[in-house]
Amino acid sequence: MQSLDSNTTDLELLRISLDGFPPRNVAEFLVTTFFSVSEANYYYMDRERFKERLNKCYDEMTPESVDNDASFVCLALMVFAMGSQFAGLKAPSKFLPSMKVSKHGPGMVFYAKAKLLVADIITQCSLESIQVCFLIGLFLLPSNISDLSYVYHGMALKMAISAGLHRKIANSSLDHRVMHVRSRLWWSLYTSERFV
Repeated sequence: MQSLDSNTTDLELLRISLDGFPPRNVAEFLVTTFFSVSEANYYYMDRERFKERLNKCYDEMTPESVDNDASFVCLALMVFAMGSQFAGLKAPSKFLPSMKVSKHGPGMVFYAKAKLLVADIITQCSLESIQVCFLIGLFLLPSNISDLSYVYHGMALKMAISAGLHRKIANSSLDHRVMHVRSRLWWSLYTSERFV
């Protein structure tokens, strides 16, 4: 048996995770559900930027074409997972049968695929790694593994502090949209910590 180097392994994990993406029409429904229901209380990301990147991902659905962007693939899977928690409220019946469903609901299928990439994601201190941990923490909260929810939520908060999201940056070279996301994501993490 040939051993795989770390790049090959990462690419294979990315390929497996991409295989977990639902058909495009289902993905669009889950993303819409996520932003209309899941994002009612907290802010997670720039909607336009997320949808642009997701469209690019679907247009060029190969691990090589997404620039080995495991953090975005993981984030998209968690958006699908969160959206699927509320899919029954908004779903036309034609969407749900086409989704693979575990005994814990369709969201657990997406979470399982996202989990394959988490080890690499948490080693980065990026907005996406913070967003992924935050979404995983909130996704797991109503499950029977809610203790793990607190671990992910804590990681998101600590990474946010490490990335300086809690600080107001004067004279920053960062884009205004990125500054906006950083600020709103910080306050969402902070307020959720008070209630979780």
